[in-house]
Amino acid sequence: MIKLRRAHKWFGMTGRIVLLNVLLTGAVAAAPNAQNLLEEVDKHRLGWDSVEVEVNITTTKSWGKKTVKRYLVRVTGKERSLVKFLNPEERGQYLLMRNEGMWMYFPNTRRAIRITPLQRLTGNTSNGDIANLPFSGNYTPQLLGSENVGGVATWVLELKAFSRAATYPTIKIWVRQDNHTPYRAEYYLASGKLMKNVDYVAYEDRAGYLVLKTMQFRVPHKPNEVSEMQFTRIEPKTFPAYWFQKNYLPRL
Repeated sequence: MIKLRRAHKWFGMTGRIVLLNVLLTGAVAAAPNAQNLLEEVDKHRLGWDSVEVEVNITTTKSWGKKTVKRYLVRVTGKERSLVKFLNPEERGQYLLMRNEGMWMYFPNTRRAIRITPLQRLTGNTSNGDIANLPFSGNYTPQLLGSENVGGVATWVLELKAFSRAATYPTIKIWVRQDNHTPYRAEYYLASGKLMKNVDYVAYEDRAGYLVLKTMQFRVPHKPNEVSEMQFTRIEPKTFPAYWFQKNYLPRL
């Protein structure tokens, strides 16, 4: 596992954006295409188009108490995700995300219940965070410029949601210029209010390609609480299409 950096406390950063001006300064790297860069970001986040991921989310409170939740996440394409809850007290629960919406299934119920991606899952994470759909299938990117963050040269992308499957209306993401891995992000509500800060903490080398291993979530009103999402196993895998139908959830 490669730890590219350690997360630090940072909130509400609007970004001291350095606008791209290649003609005036040769020190600035050539600007990439925003859509191509976002697709590279997704490859580093998920690794493959169809993938199975075991996820641990550890939330540490300001006084030191820790809570661990475990999930099995299956993502296929850019619009479908299925989450299986693994903790004993949540066994039999499933979360389904498709382009047209999100549903929660509880055992011993007749049908799945429609929910929203912004609803809290555990700690500082939301349902949409664990569903982990690719950004490129749900957001339109715009390259804002470049920024040096603690000595690291980054590109700054602003993402605007166009799909109902998108969890956040707006995302600002800082991408390393040297390898195009996501470095950190800010998630915003429709009102423009900052909802969440995300640090991409560590990556795993998979045959010469870096795939996300650990990310951390913080919210402005609880600065001393952190939820760390760790991908303990990630493998390419294909799944039957009917698994991602809400009417099939009781059979899983």
